[in-house]
Amino acid sequence: MSAEPSMSAQPSISAVPTISAEPSVSNEPTSSSPPSMTPSVAPSVLAECGADSLDTAGAIVIATVTSAEDLADPTSAQSLAAAFLQADTSDLSSPETTTTELFLERYAAASFLISAGLTDNAQAGVDTCSWTGITCDTSDRVTAIVIDSFTGGSTLPSELGSMEGLTQLFATNGNFVGSVPDTLFTETMTVIDLSNNALNGSLPENVCNATGLVDLIVTGNDLTGNIAENFFCLTTLEFLDLSSNSMSGEIPTQLGLLSNLLILDLFDNFFSGQIPTEIVNPGMLYLDISFQFDLFGAIPTEIGSAASLTLLSLSQNFLDSALPTEFFNLGALTYLDLFDNALSGTLPTQVGTLGSMQSLFLSFNSFEGTLPTELGNLINIATFTAHGNLFNGSITDGVHPFCDLSFVEFTLNCLLVSPNCATQCFVTDV
Repeated sequence: MSAEPSMSAQPSISAVPTISAEPSVSNEPTSSSPPSMTPSVAPSVLAECGADSLDTAGAIVIATVTSAEDLADPTSAQSLAAAFLQADTSDLSSPETTTTELFLERYAAASFLISAGLTDNAQAGVDTCSWTGITCDTSDRVTAIVIDSFTGGSTLPSELGSMEGLTQLFATNGNFVGSVPDTLFTETMTVIDLSNNALNGSLPENVCNATGLVDLIVTGNDLTGNIAENFFCLTTLEFLDLSSNSMSGEIPTQLGLLSNLLILDLFDNFFSGQIPTEIVNPGMLYLDISFQFDLFGAIPTEIGSAASLTLLSLSQNFLDSALPTEFFNLGALTYLDLFDNALSGTLPTQVGTLGSMQSLFLSFNSFEGTLPTELGNLINIATFTAHGNLFNGSITDGVHPFCDLSFVEFTLNCLLVSPNCATQCFVTDV
């Protein structure tokens, strides 16, 4: 398919109002921190002590959340974390001198940081809540983990599920591999952000356990499988980002049950079939189902009911209808991308009612007729592309505002463009 000019790159999701604020945590250990558990120390400690050398109480507690197979593997994050606890002689690393819950959380946090390659973050003799990337409440229970840009290349430890107070997990721009653990989906979890790792497999089937989940962001992985039907029990969900994965199948109609969903991003997957009529709700702000290549049929008229929608991207599919008149109820829309489909018909005069529009991409479709002068009502527009269609007529000075845009393209139509306008906008035509 044809490549849209780089100017048309859609805004990132970060441009949409943030739903959940990440906890503020320092990413740098203080210079006065005690010696950390470095990768060079942990294996030697394990060779001498090993997971089996933990005191009886500690071994029993760890065995409740970790398999014997993981503990027997001297290279596993769990085995290294157990060795770390054994080597740490402070009262913080034994269930006999702290509570079982805090001991388990220290073990789970150490396992996670080792998996991420951030062994320096776990420091002996230092309270778990003071480890870089860890945030706790006033009872010293871990409530949030925030790490970014790490290179561990291991699997996400299922032991995170033992943190009964964990509400937010941000593990972004790293190297986690393997599947998403089903233990992450707990009643307390509100945010799971695993963006830009190397995770694969399907999303867990027990997602309904996360009854309070607000944000689920797994963009930039290699996840496969369908959006399962049991996914739609997540009625508190506001931000769902499955973009840039390898998911497939039809987009299920049950998405309409997520009445609180504000942001839905399915960009760059392999979804097929038709766009379900239930794809939006009245409060939705952001909808991107572009770059699937196997979606076909008409644009649902029901999209026009999402009056708060600011971004709509349906580009690079096989949609083949005319523009529904309901589209022009979207007065809050600032970004509309219909690039590279098989859409047809004329561009209605109602396009002039989209007064908030800043970027409009109609290129490489089969639109025809003249460009309506009502486009001049789009006083906020900065980027407009319409090349690769069947538009005809002429564009003259003073009739359209195109000469003032930051980017405009009309080539591969049958338009006559004013030489003065063409000079200012760098537009050529036939």
